[in-house]
Parts: sequence; C-alpha cells; structure tokens
Amino acid sequence: MIIGFLTFIAIAPFVIMKGIIAGKKVAQDISTGAYFKYETENYLNTKFAYTNIEQLGIERFESTTTGNLAVDLPLIMAYIEQACDTNSIKIKQELMQYYDLVGEMQVQVPLIIEIGEKVFPVYLIYTQQHRESFKKIEPLLKENHFENALYFSIINMD
Repeated sequence: MIIGFLTFIAIAPFVIMKGIIAGKKVAQDISTGAYFKYETENYLNTKFAYTNIEQLGIERFESTTTGNLAVDLPLIMAYIEQACDTNSIKIKQELMQYYDLVGEMQVQVPLIIEIGEKVFPVYLIYTQQHRESFKKIEPLLKENHFENALYFSIINMD
C-alpha cells in the first residue's frame, strides 16, 4: 500500500501537467478558429437566417435551429441534399472531419461538402465567438485546398 501511495505521488504531477497543457491547447484551438466549441443551447423560434449557401450553386434557404449541433447538422444536410437533387448536383457530405492545414494546424470542420473536386467546409454559427472564430479560420481554409467556407448563422455575418 505504501508503494502504491508513493507511485501515486510520483505520477500525479505528470498527469496534472498533461491536463493543464491539453486544456491550454483546446483554448488556443478555440481562439484561432481551429475548433468550434458547440454547447447545446435552446433557440426557440430561431432560424439560420444568414448563409452563403448560394456559392454551392443552390438557392438560399432558411433552416430552423434547435441549438443542438447533433440535430441541426442533419437538418441542414437534408435541405442541402434535397436542393442538390432538385438541381441535379451530385454531392458527398461528411460530418466532423479533421484536416491538417499549412503550418501544422489541425482544424475540425463540422460538415464537409464535396462536389467533384471542390471541397466546401460548412460551419454553424450560433454565437459571437463562433462568428469571430469563423472570420479567423476562413482565410486559412482558402489558403489550403478548400473552396470558400460556407456558413449557416443565426447572427449577421457582415
């Protein structure tokens, strides 16, 4: 029992430091836009009224929002798929993908839409923090192999 306690005392500082370093990395990823922190909120009678989905070649639409990413993403994907089927556009959609950008930065993209060789990252914007993160990450995405980043937002993006 004493050996176990001494082992715990010897290992505990390393575990605590690793946790602190990991927490700082997550905070840095959020501040640079590499990672969007989506917390479930309740947005009654709210719509994603602001979007640049026209860049995909389909008409703009408003989707209702629940504030829950796990619900909102499939709703938006269904709207996009239906609009693309109507316009005979073949697409591929993927959820929560990680990509390595130039400069050893890794980003998490909530939704990826592929049309042929073109790849469009799609972000959901619920808060001012999301808006600021999107504005920071958008130029970095364009510098890499992505087409314009798309967004669905409940707040004005201008």
